[in-house]
Amino acid sequence: MQKQLPLKYYLNHFFELAEFIQAQCKTLLTPEQQQFIVKLTQLDEQSLCTLLRIYSRKPRLVALSSLNYEEIPNLHGAIFKLKQFALVAHPTVDDLDLVLAHLTKPELVALLADDALFKTPVTFKKSASKGVLLALCKQHIDREANALEQLCGEFVVNSRAEYYEYFEFLYSGRLSAGDINHQNRFVMRDLGIAKVRNDVGETRSRFNTLEEAQTHYQLNQCRMQFKACEMPEQYRHLANELLQINCTDDLAHSIKNKLLIRLFKQFKEADLAYACTLLDNCTGSSEAQELAIRVRYKQGDTEWVQQTLEAIINDPIDDGILYFAEDFLQRKYNKQQRSRLTQMLSDTECQLEIDDIYRGDVEQGVCEYYQQQGYTVFFTENNLWLSLFALTFWQNCLWIHRTHRAMNLIFTRMFY
Repeated sequence: MQKQLPLKYYLNHFFELAEFIQAQCKTLLTPEQQQFIVKLTQLDEQSLCTLLRIYSRKPRLVALSSLNYEEIPNLHGAIFKLKQFALVAHPTVDDLDLVLAHLTKPELVALLADDALFKTPVTFKKSASKGVLLALCKQHIDREANALEQLCGEFVVNSRAEYYEYFEFLYSGRLSAGDINHQNRFVMRDLGIAKVRNDVGETRSRFNTLEEAQTHYQLNQCRMQFKACEMPEQYRHLANELLQINCTDDLAHSIKNKLLIRLFKQFKEADLAYACTLLDNCTGSSEAQELAIRVRYKQGDTEWVQQTLEAIINDPIDDGILYFAEDFLQRKYNKQQRSRLTQMLSDTECQLEIDDIYRGDVEQGVCEYYQQQGYTVFFTENNLWLSLFALTFWQNCLWIHRTHRAMNLIFTRMFY
């Protein structure tokens, strides 16, 4: 296991990422994105290191004072070059509140004491909390003061989300709320923390077309936005944005369905009618069908529910929704008192008497019962069927392995 990374480890990671994008993903880039990746490869090493250090940060603004690295001896020269290439820019007055939020408490105190930034002097206590000082700055600062240009010049805007995040997404296949996607993967690999398969010659693109890649990228952005939402207006904006996304493949439909169902659960108490429209926009989702049926039945729309149940029975999406539809129809419309599962358990002729000690651990009790009968017992759950599946389709799996995208599908529920 490697315990220390080289000085410019992130630079090597970038070159690996850039090679993957240019070799495997050219057809997945817009003209603007293609020009952007060319710009990056034309930068001198110091400027590129500076840009990558900026991109490695999470906040939208990065203080120049925080970019003090051994491999960047001339930071201001590198920033000047990046501005020439239109790769970075300083924040404007519109970003002033964000700039102020990045300042430390001593910096806010110094700012409040600078009369050039305020039309009238501000009375404050140095012992006040940072939140109080920040509120005073936002309220009283002169947003047209010339001295603000110097303050904004101490920061640069982190524009990683504009293009670079998409490149990381193409490499990793998903966006992450944790550290920067590809860098974390590379770092764990180089440190020997993450296992790497040596029999895989090269990483291949997960997407076939630009439309498919952009759709999955938008869905992943929506997934990240959902995690960040706090207010009802944010959830509604996200829902409306999600409804505008047209999915072209089964995996995209699955991601969209899951998000719509999660949003349904957010809205069902406050705005049930709107929540139901989210379920209606799910495609090929048995979970959405079941939720819609339960909601409509509670509302008294029994005729719609009965017609929907009969339609599901005639053409079910999967066995799970078929079982639900048949059972729900019997209990709610044919007045059957027991569910199918309860009835099946009641009708069974094979009954085993096991000790109450195994309550909550029935499988172990059944194993013990048959062992006392002299049998050799194995508790396998579904492993037996998974093993039989693998043995039956082993040659097919080996052939699919050669096409990376198809191999990924094997590990999703939709493949089965």
